[in-house]
Amino acid sequence: WELFHQTGDILFIAERTLTSKAILAFQTARRFAQIITTQQQPRFSHVRLCEAPGLYIEATPVSLLQKHNEPAARIVCPENVDNGQRSDFLVVRQRRLASNIDALVNIRMRCGFHVGRPYRFYPFTQRDDAVLCSELVALIYAEVGLPLALMTPPLPFDLQLVVSNSQEWEDVTQAYLWAEELLQLGLIDSVLRPMEWRRLEGE
Repeated sequence: WELFHQTGDILFIAERTLTSKAILAFQTARRFAQIITTQQQPRFSHVRLCEAPGLYIEATPVSLLQKHNEPAARIVCPENVDNGQRSDFLVVRQRRLASNIDALVNIRMRCGFHVGRPYRFYPFTQRDDAVLCSELVALIYAEVGLPLALMTPPLPFDLQLVVSNSQEWEDVTQAYLWAEELLQLGLIDSVLRPMEWRRLEGE
Protein backbone atom coordinates (compact mmCIF):
# COMPACT_ATOMS: atom_id res chain seq x y z
CA TRP A 1 0.00 0.00 0.00
CA GLU A 2 2.91 2.35 0.69
CA LEU A 3 3.65 2.40 -3.05
CA PHE A 4 0.26 3.96 -3.80
CA HIS A 5 -1.12 5.70 -0.71
CA GLN A 6 0.27 8.41 1.55
CA THR A 7 -1.05 9.69 4.85
CA GLY A 8 -2.95 12.93 4.26
CA ASP A 9 -4.20 12.15 0.76
CA ILE A 10 -7.72 13.50 0.23
CA LEU A 11 -10.20 11.34 -1.69
CA PHE A 12 -13.17 12.98 -3.44
CA ILE A 13 -16.07 10.77 -4.50
CA ALA A 14 -19.37 11.13 -6.35
CA GLU A 15 -21.82 8.32 -7.03
CA ARG A 16 -24.76 7.55 -9.30
CA THR A 17 -27.08 7.39 -6.30
CA LEU A 18 -29.97 9.67 -5.36
CA THR A 19 -28.21 10.56 -2.11
CA SER A 20 -25.06 11.68 -3.93
CA LYS A 21 -27.07 13.69 -6.45
CA ALA A 22 -29.05 15.31 -3.64
CA ILE A 23 -25.85 16.37 -1.87
CA LEU A 24 -24.51 17.86 -5.11
CA ALA A 25 -27.75 19.80 -5.57
CA PHE A 26 -27.60 20.99 -1.95
CA GLN A 27 -24.05 22.27 -2.45
CA THR A 28 -25.09 24.08 -5.62
CA ALA A 29 -27.80 25.89 -3.69
CA ARG A 30 -25.59 26.74 -0.70
CA ARG A 31 -22.56 27.84 -2.71
CA PHE A 32 -24.21 29.57 -5.66
CA ALA A 33 -22.09 32.73 -5.30
CA GLN A 34 -18.86 30.73 -5.34
CA ILE A 35 -20.02 28.82 -8.39
CA ILE A 36 -20.61 32.09 -10.26
CA THR A 37 -17.28 33.55 -9.13
CA THR A 38 -15.08 30.51 -9.79
CA GLN A 39 -16.98 29.11 -12.78
CA GLN A 40 -16.71 25.67 -11.18
CA GLN A 41 -19.48 23.22 -10.32
CA PRO A 42 -19.60 20.87 -7.31
CA ARG A 43 -18.28 17.52 -8.54
CA PHE A 44 -18.21 15.47 -5.36
CA SER A 45 -20.59 14.46 -2.61
CA HIS A 46 -18.20 12.72 -0.21
CA VAL A 47 -14.63 13.11 1.04
CA ARG A 48 -12.27 10.68 2.76
CA LEU A 49 -8.79 11.15 4.22
CA CYS A 50 -5.99 8.61 3.96
CA GLU A 51 -5.06 7.91 7.58
CA ALA A 52 -2.26 5.54 6.58
CA PRO A 53 -1.50 3.45 3.48
CA GLY A 54 -4.46 1.12 3.11
CA LEU A 55 -6.62 2.95 5.68
CA TYR A 56 -9.11 5.81 5.33
CA ILE A 57 -11.05 7.89 7.82
CA GLU A 58 -14.46 9.25 6.90
CA ALA A 59 -17.52 10.78 8.51
CA THR A 60 -20.68 9.25 7.09
CA PRO A 61 -24.33 8.87 8.09
CA VAL A 62 -24.40 5.42 6.48
CA SER A 63 -23.03 3.75 9.59
CA LEU A 64 -25.81 5.33 11.64
CA LEU A 65 -28.48 4.11 9.27
CA GLN A 66 -27.17 0.57 8.91
CA LYS A 67 -25.83 -0.17 12.39
CA HIS A 68 -26.83 2.24 15.11
CA ASN A 69 -23.90 1.22 17.32
CA GLU A 70 -21.27 2.15 14.73
CA PRO A 71 -19.78 5.64 14.95
CA ALA A 72 -20.20 8.15 12.15
CA ALA A 73 -16.48 8.97 12.02
CA ARG A 74 -14.81 5.66 11.33
CA ILE A 75 -11.76 3.97 9.89
CA VAL A 76 -12.35 1.93 6.73
CA CYS A 77 -10.09 -0.08 4.44
CA PRO A 78 -10.26 -0.21 0.62
CA GLU A 79 -11.62 -3.76 0.43
CA ASN A 80 -14.64 -2.68 2.49
CA VAL A 81 -15.47 0.26 0.23
CA ASP A 82 -18.10 -0.32 -2.46
CA ASN A 83 -17.08 1.52 -5.64
CA GLY A 84 -19.81 0.03 -7.80
CA GLN A 85 -21.83 3.25 -7.97
CA ARG A 86 -18.86 5.61 -8.22
CA SER A 87 -19.26 8.16 -11.01
CA ASP A 88 -16.44 10.59 -10.31
CA PHE A 89 -13.18 10.21 -8.38
CA LEU A 90 -10.23 12.42 -7.52
CA VAL A 91 -7.35 11.95 -5.09
CA VAL A 92 -4.96 14.78 -4.27
CA ARG A 93 -1.74 14.89 -2.25
CA GLN A 94 -0.27 17.85 -0.40
CA ARG A 95 3.20 18.23 -1.92
CA ARG A 96 4.82 19.38 1.34
CA LEU A 97 3.63 16.45 3.41
CA ALA A 98 6.08 13.84 2.12
CA SER A 99 9.00 15.66 3.78
CA ASN A 100 7.07 16.71 6.90
CA ILE A 101 7.39 13.67 9.14
CA ASP A 102 5.91 15.45 12.16
CA ALA A 103 2.78 16.36 10.22
CA LEU A 104 2.38 12.79 8.91
CA VAL A 105 2.63 11.37 12.42
CA ASN A 106 0.25 13.98 13.81
CA ILE A 107 -2.34 13.29 11.10
CA ARG A 108 -2.43 9.64 12.13
CA MET A 109 -2.77 10.62 15.79
CA ARG A 110 -5.60 13.07 15.09
CA CYS A 111 -7.43 10.52 12.97
CA GLY A 112 -7.44 8.12 15.90
CA PHE A 113 -8.63 10.89 18.19
CA HIS A 114 -11.64 11.73 16.02
CA VAL A 115 -12.91 8.18 15.49
CA GLY A 116 -16.41 7.96 16.93
CA ARG A 117 -17.52 11.55 16.40
CA PRO A 118 -21.20 11.83 15.36
CA TYR A 119 -22.17 12.90 11.87
CA ARG A 120 -23.46 16.43 11.29
CA PHE A 121 -26.76 16.30 9.43
CA TYR A 122 -26.14 19.82 8.13
CA PRO A 123 -27.83 22.22 8.70
CA PHE A 124 -29.94 20.39 11.29
CA THR A 125 -27.40 18.95 13.76
CA GLN A 126 -26.55 21.38 16.54
CA ARG A 127 -24.04 19.23 18.46
CA ASP A 128 -20.61 20.86 18.71
CA ASP A 129 -18.78 17.54 18.26
CA ALA A 130 -20.65 16.52 15.09
CA VAL A 131 -18.80 16.73 11.76
CA LEU A 132 -19.43 16.53 8.04
CA CYS A 133 -17.07 14.41 5.93
CA SER A 134 -15.33 17.51 4.55
CA GLU A 135 -15.39 19.19 7.94
CA LEU A 136 -13.51 16.25 9.46
CA VAL A 137 -10.78 16.43 6.79
CA ALA A 138 -10.40 20.20 7.19
CA LEU A 139 -10.31 19.88 10.97
CA ILE A 140 -7.50 17.31 10.94
CA TYR A 141 -5.44 19.43 8.55
CA ALA A 142 -5.92 22.50 10.74
CA GLU A 143 -4.87 20.55 13.84
CA VAL A 144 -1.51 19.63 12.29
CA GLY A 145 -0.75 23.22 11.26
CA LEU A 146 -1.88 23.04 7.63
CA PRO A 147 -5.17 24.94 7.69
CA LEU A 148 -7.36 25.09 4.61
CA ALA A 149 -9.12 28.38 3.86
CA LEU A 150 -12.71 27.21 3.98
CA MET A 151 -16.19 28.34 4.86
CA THR A 152 -17.77 26.98 8.05
CA PRO A 153 -18.79 24.24 8.03
CA PRO A 154 -16.87 23.32 4.88
CA LEU A 155 -18.66 21.32 2.21
CA PRO A 156 -16.93 18.98 -0.27
CA PHE A 157 -17.16 21.77 -2.86
CA ASP A 158 -15.12 24.08 -0.60
CA LEU A 159 -12.34 21.50 -0.43
CA GLN A 160 -12.61 20.98 -4.18
CA LEU A 161 -11.99 24.70 -4.74
CA VAL A 162 -8.98 24.72 -2.41
CA VAL A 163 -7.16 21.84 -4.09
CA SER A 164 -8.05 22.86 -7.66
CA ASN A 165 -6.79 26.42 -7.25
CA SER A 166 -3.40 25.66 -5.69
CA GLN A 167 -0.14 24.27 -7.01
CA GLU A 168 0.50 22.70 -3.60
CA TRP A 169 -1.74 19.75 -4.45
CA GLU A 170 -0.83 16.89 -6.77
CA ASP A 171 -3.34 14.65 -8.55
CA VAL A 172 -2.55 11.04 -7.54
CA THR A 173 -5.84 9.47 -8.63
CA GLN A 174 -4.12 6.99 -10.96
CA ALA A 175 -2.06 5.53 -8.12
CA TYR A 176 -5.25 4.76 -6.21
CA LEU A 177 -6.87 3.20 -9.27
CA TRP A 178 -3.81 0.97 -9.73
CA ALA A 179 -4.04 -0.12 -6.08
CA GLU A 180 -7.74 -0.95 -6.55
CA GLU A 181 -6.90 -3.11 -9.57
CA LEU A 182 -4.19 -4.97 -7.65
CA LEU A 183 -6.60 -5.49 -4.77
CA GLN A 184 -9.18 -7.04 -7.12
CA LEU A 185 -6.50 -9.34 -8.53
CA GLY A 186 -5.49 -10.42 -5.04
CA LEU A 187 -1.97 -9.02 -5.43
CA ILE A 188 -2.26 -6.63 -2.48
CA ASP A 189 -3.98 -7.39 0.81
CA SER A 190 -4.49 -6.34 4.40
CA VAL A 191 -1.40 -8.25 5.61
CA LEU A 192 0.65 -5.21 4.63
CA ARG A 193 -1.62 -2.82 6.48
CA PRO A 194 -0.18 -0.99 9.52
CA MET A 195 -0.76 -2.58 12.92
CA GLU A 196 -2.74 0.52 14.02
CA TRP A 197 -5.71 -0.85 12.03
CA ARG A 198 -6.49 -3.26 14.87
CA ARG A 199 -5.97 -0.51 17.46
CA LEU A 200 -8.32 1.92 15.73
CA GLU A 201 -10.98 -0.70 15.05
CA GLY A 202 -10.75 -2.10 18.57
CA GLU A 203 -10.18 -5.65 17.38
